Amino acid sequence: MRSFDSDTLSKIVQFDQLSEAMRKVLAPRFEVRDYEAEEYIFRQGQDREALYIILQGEVDLITVAAGEEKSYLVCGPGRVLGEPA
Repeated sequence: MRSFDSDTLSKIVQFDQLSEAMRKVLAPRFEVRDYEAEEYIFRQGQDREALYIILQGEVDLITVAAGEEKSYLVCGPGRVLGEPA
C-alpha cells in the first residue's frame, strides 16, 4: 500500500493551509489507489467509504437518468470527491 506524503497534501487546496507538522500527521492516514480507465470509483447514491483526491488523470462525474449515463463534470488533479457518509 502506498501512502501520501505531506508534500502531496500541501498541493491540495483543502489541506494547503495546515502546518507541515499537521500534514505529516495526516498524510500516512491516506492511501493511494490506482483505477483503470472506465472503472467506477463509486456510484451515484452509494455511501462513500472514503474521501477521494485525484492525483493524476481525470474522473468523469456521471449521472444516470432514464437508464442513460451522462457525464456532467470532468475533474482533474487536486480535486477532492466523495466525502464519507
